Amino acid sequence: MASLPIPLFDSVLIVSFGGPNGPSDVRPFLERVLHGRRVTPQRIDEVAHHYELFGGVSPITELTRRQADGLQQRLVASGHPLPVYVGMRNWHPLLADTLKEMHAAGARHAIGFISAAHHCYSSCQQYRDNV
Repeated sequence: MASLPIPLFDSVLIVSFGGPNGPSDVRPFLERVLHGRRVTPQRIDEVAHHYELFGGVSPITELTRRQADGLQQRLVASGHPLPVYVGMRNWHPLLADTLKEMHAAGARHAIGFISAAHHCYSSCQQYRDNV
């Protein structure tokens, strides 16, 4: 009896940096991003203030979700209705949680990409290591 071919991909994962979703997220987000790094409290305050100027919200999460929605719509329109997931390295939805969600949904052959603006260890290889 011939077995059915395994689909090449069954889902898409977009991995991004992540960012706070409101004022109460700013300090915990910065703690997560800066964990293990020597950063002065003064510098942390400065960076926190930058986020406060925008209501404590980074646009990265919303932009990444919109990209995922647009990609999913294009995949459907082209006859490839794959679910598109978003996982953030530094904030919610956290990458580990997204991977658990994908697994629970039966995803086993995902294709992913990292939405980094430039290539370096911290924006690419470290993300791959996290996956």
